[in-house]
Amino acid sequence: MRIGYRKTRWARQGLLLLAAVVLSATLLAPDAQGGQEAAKPGDERLQKKITVRAVDLPLETVLEQVSRQSGVSLRMARDYEDRPITLRVKDLPLRDFMDAVTALYRDLWTRQGNAEKTAYVLEASAARRNRQRALLEAQKRLLQTELMETARDRAANGVPASKLEGLEPGERDKVSKGVQGVGAVLSQLPAETVARLLAGEPLRFPMLDTPGKLGEAFTSFADTFLKGWSPEARAESWVEFHAAPYTLERFGLKGVPLRVLGFGVGNQHGAGYASTYRLGVDPETFGKKLQQETARLRRGEEQDAEERRRIGGAALLERVVPSRKEFSAGAPITRSALLVALADALDLNLISDSHTKSPEPAPLLAGKTVEQALDAVCDLHACYWRIASPSTILVRSRYWWQDDLAEPPATAVVRWDSRLESEGVLPLEEALQMALLSQDQQNRLAVKVPEARTAFKDWLRFYASLTKGQRQAARSKNGVPFWQIPEAQRRLVLQNSSRRNNMAYERTVLEAAAMLKITEETEAKVLYGVAEKTFPRVLTFHTEPVPDMPGQAPKRLLALRERVILPFRERPATSPGRKSETGNSAVSGGGNAASPSSRP
Repeated sequence: MRIGYRKTRWARQGLLLLAAVVLSATLLAPDAQGGQEAAKPGDERLQKKITVRAVDLPLETVLEQVSRQSGVSLRMARDYEDRPITLRVKDLPLRDFMDAVTALYRDLWTRQGNAEKTAYVLEASAARRNRQRALLEAQKRLLQTELMETARDRAANGVPASKLEGLEPGERDKVSKGVQGVGAVLSQLPAETVARLLAGEPLRFPMLDTPGKLGEAFTSFADTFLKGWSPEARAESWVEFHAAPYTLERFGLKGVPLRVLGFGVGNQHGAGYASTYRLGVDPETFGKKLQQETARLRRGEEQDAEERRRIGGAALLERVVPSRKEFSAGAPITRSALLVALADALDLNLISDSHTKSPEPAPLLAGKTVEQALDAVCDLHACYWRIASPSTILVRSRYWWQDDLAEPPATAVVRWDSRLESEGVLPLEEALQMALLSQDQQNRLAVKVPEARTAFKDWLRFYASLTKGQRQAARSKNGVPFWQIPEAQRRLVLQNSSRRNNMAYERTVLEAAAMLKITEETEAKVLYGVAEKTFPRVLTFHTEPVPDMPGQAPKRLLALRERVILPFRERPATSPGRKSETGNSAVSGGGNAASPSSRP
């Protein structure tokens, strides 16, 4: 029996090892099956040549245009990402275009239909999605590790002198000691707690009951930095630990969503945090470590100069960028617009992914070779370029696994912008879709469609969670008992920390001893800043406390009145011919298609 047990155990271990090897091979597969179906012989239509130019347009739109040009049906699978793409190709065989798309995204085409009427469907490869999950997990692990290492380092050493340049000596010491105190508290957070915080789950304790070493560290912090708080005030106060999202506007990680770790303190009678303290990772150090951490998973993505020259040839790479205004240094331009301008000027077939980020001052490209120019663009925008075939160049974000997730749905962005332009205000159902986007997607949407910001409200997300019956009841004359709506839905209105930590507000939402009424108004007046302003469509949420509910003592509840302005666009009186900046993007078949620019 003992021998048999060992054999069974070894067999199980062998199976586990085999599974691990197979998964590793899948994650590291250089081409992830990209282009295999498109490369099969037999469909002569794939020899047809296409000419397309598009900047930051939905991939779905581009495939529709290519289908019309070639007579071959190309479309995306139902579950494929609704992503934008940038490209400039001229007289490129359809087969080469299809192979380039799959090589860019590491996905694959499948054939559907009969031999006489074959359609091609772009589908996500299991290898690419497995790789993306693994890269996201690696980034999350590294971020958690680096945040805790930063906290421990700040607790021991304060702020490095190089980061305090420009401050007066007395101010330097004050800032360094403050950060040292914050690091001493955050360094005591258990690893599992940090993971929960980074997942978006805040953690609150009564100030005097913060547990263990964390409590000891916080008490020491409070004794030093909260001296004005009386024992009575501390007894009624709390500390809440949280992670807050942010994106860098500089460094190689520009636009990559990150998180800072911190805590806020407040009291039972306040309206939010009295003070907030946060720490983040050093972006340059984190960027270098992230490249090292993900190098194994990204193996095969980037090409070295020798391989590019072997595939593309010196004649292609040594073409020289002409002296034109857009290739001079300084003028702000997006990566996509700059790449297409280069492809136009140098007659290149170029296909690039697209991600919404603010324009950057252009590097000096005039007089540089293709190789030098693309290196300069990619150094600035944290991307890489490769040659997929002797005639086609591909450009991909170095942080594609995160950038792809943070991008709002491309066809929806065009639709929202177009409806704002044609109708002036978005219908409620469209605004609800904006409210349901992730915070990272909302940040990028606001770059393209700044009017969308009014839809990024917790109460609108709450409304989107309501069933049809709940909405009808809330819009009725009498409203709906707030307490009949599940707590998980009600908590959606507390995602904003200022509301979550306003004790009276929070009590009103969680105890829910109130009637909820929702009204929708047109041409409604709303206090905007210090003056009233009329808006085309407003959704208002009212709660009327019911303090005498059977079995409950009267509570200190608020009568809430929250107003959400649906996204609208004001049309300048002198510009009747203004075109939509994301909705005018019909793909061009060789001409100069208008490219959507980023409004401030």
